[in-house]
Amino acid sequence: MLDINLGGEMVYPVADRLAALDVPFLFATGDVQGRDNPRYGAQPRLEKPVIAPELLRALDDLFAAMPHGAPRIPDAGSAQVRAGG
Repeated sequence: MLDINLGGEMVYPVADRLAALDVPFLFATGDVQGRDNPRYGAQPRLEKPVIAPELLRALDDLFAAMPHGAPRIPDAGSAQVRAGG
């Protein structure tokens, strides 16, 4: 998830690199000017403040579109998450 405007710097160069590598991503924004970039008009986008159910739904959609299937995301209560890995 990329925040479009980070302290006045636009994140589009990072988005360009991720797109070139076929890495799925989505945008988060509260910035009006970042909403109208025609190059990324079809990219998934969440409006800030982002709430957990919207984020989970967006990530599920993003992972479902991946050619090799979704990575396994550990349950927040699992030992793997608590151990940082």
